Amino acid sequence: MIDYKMNTFMAVCKTLNFTQASKELNITQPAVSNHIKAIEEEYGIDLFRFQGKKVILTEEGRLLLNLISSMTNDIEHFKDYLSHNRSKIRLNFGTTLSIGEYVMSPILTKIISKESELSLRMVVENTQKLLELLDTGKIDFAIIEGYFKINSYQSKVFKKDRLIPVCSKNYMDKDNVEVKEIFDNWLFIREEGSGTREVLDRTLRGMNYSIDDFKNISEIGNLNTIKALVENGLGISFLYESVVEKEIKNGNLREILLTDFRAEHDFTFLWKEGSFYSDYYENLFEILKGE
Repeated sequence: MIDYKMNTFMAVCKTLNFTQASKELNITQPAVSNHIKAIEEEYGIDLFRFQGKKVILTEEGRLLLNLISSMTNDIEHFKDYLSHNRSKIRLNFGTTLSIGEYVMSPILTKIISKESELSLRMVVENTQKLLELLDTGKIDFAIIEGYFKINSYQSKVFKKDRLIPVCSKNYMDKDNVEVKEIFDNWLFIREEGSGTREVLDRTLRGMNYSIDDFKNISEIGNLNTIKALVENGLGISFLYESVVEKEIKNGNLREILLTDFRAEHDFTFLWKEGSFYSDYYENLFEILKGE
């Protein structure tokens, strides 16, 4: 069990605010400060530094956070292992919406049909939320499309996919044009925090553009709704090729061919850096990848 002072430390890391951490933990702010001071004195380090009222995690604090997060995740894994049939393959993980709906279904179908001893729990959230669940031990591993702090996780490339601009079959006749020439269209895009949104945002910023350059923008958290709106000729979107493969094949959608836009991104299988169960996660990766 993690020491109560470490729980306080993790709460401050999450909020970067001593007052907010005290509210979440239902303790006083002086108690939060005392817990942090006790850890700093025990290890002889500074966990945080301050710029005015801004709280910043130090490098030593980041290393300790990674260690405690890994321990928390492993303890939750072990507790769950003890409470279930220990011979079962255990899949307690999370995926982003694109991966969960369009990549994992055939993989899980094969595994479930072959494995009679299987404990399965799959959470579907955006990348930011999945990393929070992983850090707090609510899931064992995640398969994401967004960006993450490479020093905090061990990772392997699960799949590569292209992010492509799409429209309905007869929506527009522009092809072999630059991306700026489609800015006058209505863009349907995932919410902030989603991997799809972040990959598009970073790609455009690398070209000195931004999502805000589009004439109109609508944020929608459901991929099927986005595809339906685009299929009905109401605008365009940028989606992973695996997400729109069926619609392109049957002619309901088509890729808009751009001369200066290319975005290929990894779908990443990751777990906490330093986990006791690293070999186990490596094996699960091979099982899932093999399917």
